[in-house]
Amino acid sequence: MKHGAAAFLTKDATPEFVLQTIRAVHAGDRVVHPGATMRLVTEFEEAPAGVGPRPVDAIAVLSPREQEIFLLAAKGLSNSAIAGAAYISEATTKTHVRNILNKLWLQSRAQIVVYAYENGLLTP
Repeated sequence: MKHGAAAFLTKDATPEFVLQTIRAVHAGDRVVHPGATMRLVTEFEEAPAGVGPRPVDAIAVLSPREQEIFLLAAKGLSNSAIAGAAYISEATTKTHVRNILNKLWLQSRAQIVVYAYENGLLTP
């Protein structure tokens, strides 16, 4: 996606999801198949060591709670799973994710994963 792709689909994507993705990309959005998120995280976590210390400055603009939610989302957790892990409602989770996207100038949860990886925030 860093090099211009606007979507990422897996071969098990349903025809409905493919159509939704085409429409979303046509509207200027970026889309990653939900099942691919965890695979991306796993691949990034298995990358060679040497990323260095966690550059918390990359998410310093976020509140401590938003930082917690950011890291959970970056690991590919669903809103429901994040809500359970953080002991908050799904509605509150959605609000935090929306605020995170706005504060970091990101457009999707997939970009949260990429942002976390590129800034060394995911640890194996």
